[in-house]
Amino acid sequence: MTLTANQLCVLQHMLGLDQHGRGAQYRNHYCIPVNAVDDDFVALAKMEGAGYTVRGRTINDGRDQLWHVTDAGVRACRAASPPEPKLTRSQQRYRAFLRADFGCEFGEWLKTRKGNYD
Repeated sequence: MTLTANQLCVLQHMLGLDQHGRGAQYRNHYCIPVNAVDDDFVALAKMEGAGYTVRGRTINDGRDQLWHVTDAGVRACRAASPPEPKLTRSQQRYRAFLRADFGCEFGEWLKTRKGNYD
């Protein structure tokens, strides 16, 4: 099954990933009203048929349904997520500054570097 843009977005949200499929995958659930018939419910139901999602327990006195991503869904999400965009040299340098956390201003940090920003 090829994931639609909405299905991919729902899977990424369920897993706590960004739009490029990156992240710690810190969750695996989606809560939707039991009687919902919106785009997200349709996406979840179609992915259930493909083995990417499963229905979990109901909560809130049976008003809401939890959904979970299967291992196959995790693999499909990772495979369908677009690659992250190529960073410019300036963007790479600033991200290196953020990772460094020296407790100084960006300009001061630049003065300590010799062009190596990895």
